Amino acid sequence: MALNAFWGKKKIFIINPNNCELGNKIVTALKEADFNGVEVLNTINYKKIADEKPVYILSVFEDGRRISVVPYKTEGFVGDRLGHYVTKMFDEDRARHLFEPYFHAAGIEIKENGNEELYWEEAKRYTWFYDDDNKTPFLCLKAENNEATVNAVVEGIKDYFRK
Repeated sequence: MALNAFWGKKKIFIINPNNCELGNKIVTALKEADFNGVEVLNTINYKKIADEKPVYILSVFEDGRRISVVPYKTEGFVGDRLGHYVTKMFDEDRARHLFEPYFHAAGIEIKENGNEELYWEEAKRYTWFYDDDNKTPFLCLKAENNEATVNAVVEGIKDYFRK
């Protein structure tokens, strides 16, 4: 297939901590859709994320009971100067809502409220995690392992790069 100008070389991290089948299917589907910069991480590697500065990060967990797409959040005192307290929500341009039409079209109701917390003591070592210029979505997906979920995720990510 030809390289897609929207997303062909974009650095995307898929975090698949449990090596779940859903995460593997999403990575395969993204590569088939010409996302050539997709990389899989087995854990949230704070240093690698800060060094490589991906443009999109999705953490994937299989969960048949609760289907949700929520952003990660980090907050706390940085410690570099007095009173430097940071609150950062990784949902630039409300990227999580781009999944909604695709899940609804498949008849799947998703939860979009709330957030997941990053480990602040590790994140505060790297300015990437609290830099105001950082516009990277860092989302957590908990969903069933089925084809509708994989398609909804790929189309939601495509929409993010189209806008």
